[in-house]
Amino acid sequence: MEYSYLSLDDEVVRSGAKADPIGFVQDLLTRIMLDEVQHIA
Repeated sequence: MEYSYLSLDDEVVRSGAKADPIGFVQDLLTRIMLDEVQHIA
């Protein structure tokens, strides 16, 4: 099973997720692992 990995420790990824959470999720692949999601709260 293939998946992509994104870490919200990465400031660019985190900023994109915070700025446009709906757009961020819509652009994700079907299978993805999000790490450090507590940084968004």
